[in-house]
Amino acid sequence: RKQQSKTQDELANAVGVSVAAVSKWEGGKSYPDITLLPSIARQLNTTVDNLLDFAAELDPEELDRIVNQCSAAFDRESFEKGYALCIDYLGKYPNDIALKLHIGTIIPMYTRSLPEKEAGEYLEKSLELCKPAASCNDPKLRLLGLRMLASIYLMSGRLDLAEERIRECLDDVDGEF
Repeated sequence: RKQQSKTQDELANAVGVSVAAVSKWEGGKSYPDITLLPSIARQLNTTVDNLLDFAAELDPEELDRIVNQCSAAFDRESFEKGYALCIDYLGKYPNDIALKLHIGTIIPMYTRSLPEKEAGEYLEKSLELCKPAASCNDPKLRLLGLRMLASIYLMSGRLDLAEERIRECLDDVDGEF
């Protein structure tokens, strides 16, 4: 609104709400009714996705920032805090395969300090996070996903499944085992 030099009064009148309502939205004290979003987007010459700060996939810099932040939480705080931060980001970007893969890669690195049964549960979660990458159409993500699955299977003692993923990696690279 400010970038377009519109006043709160102008936006309020255009979408049929009070100036106080617009002020509360901008102050983070309330949110507009969902049915108003298309009208607000039109008034501000943007999209509803833009208003909601929605991106289907993270850009590489943002992905790196998130991965570094999660790793730092594991390193500086605790496993629980790092894991909780990872889950928060997965909730914000539930369809981002690269984010799932990166978080699925981070978690196993920090399970060594956990009791075996608990570590196994987190390794299972990591497997689930890496599987979409291992079956996606992007060759680079697929190869990274397969490698990570092989590593996690090795960590959890499932050598047969690790070997299968390694075979898939090699088949993807040069067609030979």
